[in-house]
Amino acid sequence: NGTASFSELGKQLYLGTLFLDTPNQSANDILNSSQKKRMELRFTGSMSKRRWGQTWTQSIAINSPRETMVSAADDLSATLSAFQGNLEYGDKVIIDYDPLYGTNVSVNGVTLVKDKSSALFTLFLSSWIGPVPPSSQFKGAILGQADSKNDYTSFLALTPPPTRVSAVKEWGTALKAEEELAAAEALAEEEAKKPKKKRSRK
Repeated sequence: NGTASFSELGKQLYLGTLFLDTPNQSANDILNSSQKKRMELRFTGSMSKRRWGQTWTQSIAINSPRETMVSAADDLSATLSAFQGNLEYGDKVIIDYDPLYGTNVSVNGVTLVKDKSSALFTLFLSSWIGPVPPSSQFKGAILGQADSKNDYTSFLALTPPPTRVSAVKEWGTALKAEEELAAAEALAEEEAKKPKKKRSRK
């Protein structure tokens, strides 16, 4: 549908592209549509894990209705927590929505979260094409209202090196270990709450 350059403090961080089954220049139509949609980001710079989370959280807060944020709060938290390290040059982040399977998020081909709500995708997309986008130029390019062929050519040329694919696979391992630890702690807490059986005297 369109490609745009995302920058902070005058430095380009990534090129983002919105893919749709049917191109559309209306932000409202796209946000309300139940068709397949994909946001893809390819990094031209680096962004810390902390900054990545802050950027989305702040942008989502000023672009999304409270009801949508509440309904997808757990999914958003799980998604941002899945990013266990910094993003580097060449990294490819895909936020994909399919009405049959929900929202999936992957980095460099490694799936981090899957089968999340449609509201989650809407939160992310609203940050690009909502009332307060990164810039009016960014929003216009993503909506296909401006020529973005050169940016799309640059976008296609960006690919993650093998070392980054391996690094992201380790995120998944670390995340699984965290989830297992949290589950074990929760189980231990539940067991501690149960009344202890008294021993009967013979």
